[in-house]
Amino acid sequence: MRAVVLSFVLLTGCSEEPSFDEQFKKQSAEIETEAKKLERDLKTQIELVPEASETGSTEDGAKN
Repeated sequence: MRAVVLSFVLLTGCSEEPSFDEQFKKQSAEIETEAKKLERDLKTQIELVPEASETGSTEDGAKN
């Protein structure tokens, strides 16, 4: 009886790894979520300093 219970516990404890497609979908969703967050953060920063985006100047001060 112990052998049956032990076998059952071992079998149920082992889970199958996600397939490549499942992993790809999960990671794609995580990357997309992070990209949207970065875009929102960038937009917020640009809105905080609107004159920097309107002048068309570069980091070295030259105008485009």
